Amino acid sequence: MDSFAIITNHHKEAQSFRKQFPPSSNQFPTSEQVEQIKQAGLIDAYQLITDPAFLDVSFYSFDQVVFSASDQDRTCISRCPLMPLPGHVYCYFEAEVVMPDDLPLDAAISIGLVANPYPLFRLAGADPSSTSYVRNGEILSNGTFMRRGLPTFTTRTTVGCGYDPELGLVFFTNNGRLVSYFLCPDQRAYHAAVSANQPCVLQVNFGMNPFCYNLKDELMARMVDKPPSYDAAMSQPQ
Repeated sequence: MDSFAIITNHHKEAQSFRKQFPPSSNQFPTSEQVEQIKQAGLIDAYQLITDPAFLDVSFYSFDQVVFSASDQDRTCISRCPLMPLPGHVYCYFEAEVVMPDDLPLDAAISIGLVANPYPLFRLAGADPSSTSYVRNGEILSNGTFMRRGLPTFTTRTTVGCGYDPELGLVFFTNNGRLVSYFLCPDQRAYHAAVSANQPCVLQVNFGMNPFCYNLKDELMARMVDKPPSYDAAMSQPQ
């Protein structure tokens, strides 16, 4: 997987997109969005969507997305911005790579958060106002690889992404284990995002099924100490 290509692919087109469609600056979902989420319910509000022009992305069901393109960056996002789960201060979702069994080594998959509108022809994390956990064990945030050396993931791995909109805390999990957390300086009403550039199938869970990660216990134990700032996370050994 070419980390440099992830950042540079369609960079100029993304710049033009951001000028024409700047992302929302809201820190929290608007009252209209909150009402829409309540009325729509979990399944409809967080249904994954993408650019209708992407004929190489399809949805097998509400929670399963099929990427068919080869060497084309594609991103799907939740229809509505995330809201904290009932009884929690965190927004959280998980995505499992379910196919193929022989996922190519150069396949890039990223799972994270984006502010909408987002250039869906770029991987999550490759542009400003987005952050993601990339398959090769890197955190890609606002177009910069800010941390390396995390566990990699492949088929049958479940990756989780969480966000505390009050604190700006972002965290990632791998098969039920917390692997990274930091304070994000760019607090937005983020949408869930899953991205890939090679054929694969991802199963997404917004809480319809039990999570691999225990939200209540482990993260709260970790939060006894103040989480690292974004700048501190950026300066960690690579």
